[in-house]
Amino acid sequence: IGVDELMPHEELMKNLLDWYYNQYEKFLDTLDFIAGRYVLIIGDENKVEVYPDAANTRSTYYSTNKNLVASHVNLIRDQYEFDRVGFRNELPLLVNTLTHTPFEHIESLIPNYCLNFYKKEQTRFFPRRNNQYTALTEEEKFNLFEHFWKKQLDYYFSKYDNFVFSLSGG
Repeated sequence: IGVDELMPHEELMKNLLDWYYNQYEKFLDTLDFIAGRYVLIIGDENKVEVYPDAANTRSTYYSTNKNLVASHVNLIRDQYEFDRVGFRNELPLLVNTLTHTPFEHIESLIPNYCLNFYKKEQTRFFPRRNNQYTALTEEEKFNLFEHFWKKQLDYYFSKYDNFVFSLSGG
């Protein structure tokens, strides 16, 4: 987390829950540095929010008229009947193309937005301020990327004997 701090999964989960309720900015700052493919669902009976990883590599779909969230649109569609929508070729609808699915009342969460599960509203949470890295030279940016990359690889190599590496990220 951050440039130098490593945190085991259990500690990270405990801290994220605490920070969500007590230090929300620290919670959001921490999300900026978590590596991996995940969706974080956090809250209580009054408010539940869904946060995707920075690139939204773990897809998230939700129903706009029922309390359902899933990693695949058909997991939601299998629970209830949702009508298929027609081809969307009207220009005004293109503004929100990333959230649409082929089904009525099923939408997709997009990167950098969290979902208020009960209200069915998406709110942008990243970026929260100007990019602090734009002033870095190209070499400084590559060095910082290399630092993070090596930290992640060192962590996994220290924990596991078998390692599968995907060049495509998929």
